[in-house]
Amino acid sequence: MKAGILVIKFEQEWISQNEDRYSVIDDVLRAIRPHYNDGMLVVVDKDENQCRVVVAGDKLLDESEVIGLVKSDVLDEGEEVKCDVSLEDADSEKLKSVLEPIRDELLGRYIRILKEEFAVDFPPNKVAAVKEEMHKESQNKDKEEAELIGIEPIKAWANELEVISKRFKDFTLDSEVINNQTFILSINKGNGLTTVLKLMTRALEQSGLMRFRGTKEFVEWKLEYNDSPNEFPSFEGLLKAINRCEDGENYRGLVCINMEEWLDHLSDKRIDQLLRFVWGFRNQIIFVFTIPYAEDSVIEKLYDRIDDIISVRTMKFVPPSDEQYFVFFKGFFEKYNISVSDNVKAAFISKMTEEKNDGKFYGFNTVNKIANELLYNAIVNAAKNDTEISKEITAEDFAKLYGIEETQDISGVEQLNGMVALEDVKNKVREILSMVKLQKELYAKGNSEIKPCFHMMFLGNPGTGKTVVARIIGRIFKEEGLLEIGNFFEVSRKDFIGKFVGHTAPKTMEICRNAYGSVLFIDEAYTLADERDGYSKEAIGTLIAEMENNRDKMVVIFAGYEKELEELFDMNPGLRDRIPHKINFPNYNREELKQIFFMHLKNKISCDESFEKEADVFFRDFPEEIMQERDFSNGRFVRNLAERIISKAAMRFEMSGTAIEEFALTANDFSVAVADNDFSKLFKKVKHVKTIGF
Repeated sequence: MKAGILVIKFEQEWISQNEDRYSVIDDVLRAIRPHYNDGMLVVVDKDENQCRVVVAGDKLLDESEVIGLVKSDVLDEGEEVKCDVSLEDADSEKLKSVLEPIRDELLGRYIRILKEEFAVDFPPNKVAAVKEEMHKESQNKDKEEAELIGIEPIKAWANELEVISKRFKDFTLDSEVINNQTFILSINKGNGLTTVLKLMTRALEQSGLMRFRGTKEFVEWKLEYNDSPNEFPSFEGLLKAINRCEDGENYRGLVCINMEEWLDHLSDKRIDQLLRFVWGFRNQIIFVFTIPYAEDSVIEKLYDRIDDIISVRTMKFVPPSDEQYFVFFKGFFEKYNISVSDNVKAAFISKMTEEKNDGKFYGFNTVNKIANELLYNAIVNAAKNDTEISKEITAEDFAKLYGIEETQDISGVEQLNGMVALEDVKNKVREILSMVKLQKELYAKGNSEIKPCFHMMFLGNPGTGKTVVARIIGRIFKEEGLLEIGNFFEVSRKDFIGKFVGHTAPKTMEICRNAYGSVLFIDEAYTLADERDGYSKEAIGTLIAEMENNRDKMVVIFAGYEKELEELFDMNPGLRDRIPHKINFPNYNREELKQIFFMHLKNKISCDESFEKEADVFFRDFPEEIMQERDFSNGRFVRNLAERIISKAAMRFEMSGTAIEEFALTANDFSVAVADNDFSKLFKKVKHVKTIGF
C-alpha cells in the first residue's frame, strides 16, 4: 500500500465569486472517497478554498485524475476547473508528523492501517488511552448488546449510518446533516437507556461520521420542573459537563435530556429557552430527549414542540416481557460458561413477580441484580466447600437464596381445602372452576363461539382471605391447564396511574401483559373510580380492553368492600359485563380466628398449657363491637398478634439460656403482646372491656 499527501487548492477569486462553491471541497472529497475504500482518506485540514488530506491505497490518484473527478462529479457541465492539485509521497515519518495534531480523531481502522502498513505508531496519551479502553470494552460487549431485547430502532439507525459512511462519509463528516439530528427516545427505566446511548455513540464512532471529543461517552441531565413561570432550571451543570473537556477542547458528543417532568407542560414558554440552548450547540452536540414509554400521542406532542425549531427522529422501545427477560438472564451466565437449568424458568418468573409486586422494578437492572446475587452465592458455596464453581444454575439455587420453590408437594386444591372456614368461598371456587373448564372444552371443540372468561370480583372486609384465595386460584388454574404460568400480581390504583397525560394507558397495558398466564389482583379496586386527576378513566378504559381481548389468558380479580365495588361497576357498566364471577368473603367468627391464630404459631414455636388457656379466654371474650367494625382486619389481625407474641418472646429466649427445642410460649408472652400499644389502642375503643386475655 502507498501513502501520499494530497493538496487541492482553488483560486480564491473564483471561490469568492461563486457563493455556492463554499461547499465545493466537501463535494471533491465525496468524489474521490470511493477510490480509497480499501485504504484510507483522512482530512488533515481544510478552509474555504483548500484542503489537505492523507490518502493511502494500492493505487494513488494523480493530479490529472483528481482534476478529472472534480470536472465530472463536482462542477457544472462545461465549467472550467480553477484549482491546483499536488500529490507528495509520504513515508512513515512524514505521515506521523502530518497526523500528529489529529491523532486522537483517527478511527481505529486508520490506526491499524498506519501501524501495519507504514509502521506508524503514535505514543499513547490520556485521551487516546481512554478511547482505547472504550474500544476494548466495546468489543467485549458487542455480542451481549447485539442480543439485547428491543433495540431494533437503534439497529435500524446504525445500519443507515453504515450505509452512509461507505458511500458519502466525507460529505457528511462533521456536517449539519449528522450533527443537527435530534432524537426522542420513549423508554422505561431499566429497559436499556444506557445501552441505547452507548450504541448510538458507538454507531457514530464506527461510521466515522462524527468526531467525538472528551472522555465521556455521553452526558445525561434531568430537566426538573418547577411551578414558577419565571424560573427555569439552570443550565450551569449541563454547561460544565459539555463546554470543556480535560484536554481543553469543546465537548463533542451526545447529550441526553430527561423530559419526563415537563410532558404535561410542553406549552410552557420556558421550553423555548431549552430549544434555543439546544439550537446554539447544534453543530457540536447531538441531543437526545428521553421520556418514559408512552402512547404515540404523547410522543407526537413532544415531537411537534421540538420540530418547530429542530429536526427530530423518534424511537419507541416496548418494555420486554418476562420471556425476554429470561433470555437476558440466561445470557448473563453464558458469559461465565454457566448454563441455566430448564426448571429455573418458573422460579425466575416467580422472583420477577415478587420484584414487580413491591413497586420497585427496574427492568434489565433488576434482572442483572438477581443474576449477580445467584452468581455470588455460587462462588461463596464453592469457596466454603473448596470446590469448583457450579456450571449450572438450578431451581434449587433459587429456593436456597430466595425461598422460591420450583414445585410444592401440596396442590392448589389441597391448599384451598386446608384453609380455615370459608366453606361458601371454597364451593364457589369449585363451581367457577367446573364452569370455565366446560366453557374452554366447548370452545376448543367449536361448540361455542365465546371464549371462557376467567375474571372475578372478591367482595369482603380486610383480612378475610381474599389475597390468599386469589394466589391459590392461580395455582389451581395452572394445574388444570387453564393458565400457562399461574403467578400472582397484586396491584392498586397507583400502579396504573401515569405521571402525565398519555402515560396511564401504556402502564396499564404493561401491567396486564406481565399478568398474561397468571392472576392480576387489584386490591381496593374501587379507588379506580377516583377522577380527581383525570387519569382513572384512561386506566379503566385500557383495562376493559385488555380484559376482553385476553379474557382466557389471565384472571383479573377486583377486590374490596362490597358497597364501593358495586358503585365502581355502576359507574362503569362495561367493567361489570366483563366480570362474570362473584365471590363473597364473610368475616371470621371467634373460633375461626383462634384456629387461624394457632395455625400461624404452631408451625413456628411450641406453646405451653398456660398459653393455650390464655388464648382460649382471649378469643372467647373478644368484643363483638371490634369484630363488626369496618376496618377490623380479621385474619390479618390474628397473624399480626401471633408475630408480635413471637417477637416479645424472642427477647426472653435470648436471656433464658434455654435450648430452642425446650423453649415454649407462656401466658405471660401473650399478656405482654396484647398490652402492646398497637393492640391496647384497639381495645380502648370498647369502654366496658377492662381486661382482655389476662
